[in-house]
Amino acid sequence: MSKRETLQNLRKYKLFLQSLNPIISEEERLKIEELIEKEEQQNQNFSNINGAENLEESSDDEEIFFKHPDQLMDVFHSLEESNLTLITNLKEMEQEIEESKNSFIKKKEIMTKKKNELIANKQELNKQIIQTDEDIE
Repeated sequence: MSKRETLQNLRKYKLFLQSLNPIISEEERLKIEELIEKEEQQNQNFSNINGAENLEESSDDEEIFFKHPDQLMDVFHSLEESNLTLITNLKEMEQEIEESKNSFIKKKEIMTKKKNELIANKQELNKQIIQTDEDIE
């Protein structure tokens, strides 16, 4: 990987870390993005090693929210916990849906059997009515 690619990757990573910063305003984020775009344009303009060295010496006066690696790890840990909670909730919901589907299918089968029994009873009663009518006549 060349120095330019490494520098670009580091800047993208820096932008990612700054996007996690809850204090940074939208205006500051836009300024950072503009600076990165300008630096990328400058990077394209410089084709020799001296140009790449000049880019590496660019100033980084911006304050970064994460002062210690533990802060970043805390954020990732809390995100991981929330993701695990969401996954657990999703699995529970899927299980409840599956149970509801099974219950619905069982109830539908029972109701279909009852309906068929009632239809058969109705037909039997209709036959009895017709036979009774014939006997009366």
